[in-house]
Amino acid sequence: MAQKQEFDTTDGRLIYDSEERGGFYNCIRCLWCACCEPYHRITTKYVKVTKWEGCTQTTDSMAMEAISDLTREQSCCCCLASCCCGCCIHDFGTLTLYGNDRSNANGETVLVNVAHSEQVSDSLATHLQEIHKDFRQNGKNLATKLNEIKNQ
Repeated sequence: MAQKQEFDTTDGRLIYDSEERGGFYNCIRCLWCACCEPYHRITTKYVKVTKWEGCTQTTDSMAMEAISDLTREQSCCCCLASCCCGCCIHDFGTLTLYGNDRSNANGETVLVNVAHSEQVSDSLATHLQEIHKDFRQNGKNLATKLNEIKNQ
């Protein structure tokens, strides 16, 4: 008889959700058609992006294990808006996640208008370091073994 296989279906700990943009931001975003902005959800297990493409809504996701690096960019406008209009814009930035997911162009997933972007970037980087710590150690061990073989 075949054994029943168990899968972990929990979402993990929430790192970021687009609802953190704030209530006032959600009220005024219709002024620039931002009602069609992408919706992001980042947990310790995955990154999920829901966006509008024409008249259809698409969802893309990337497992945390597939993400190898990230960068954070913040435009001058977002930086100034965070200083001048802190009630509705909270440190907005763009996070670019790099990984080996073939469903995305060049393995990149871009998250636009992430609120509290510096805090989210730091939390995500710390989590990725924890996930990939064994990989880096295995790489160091392999390099040491290669050097030993080379020197023989």
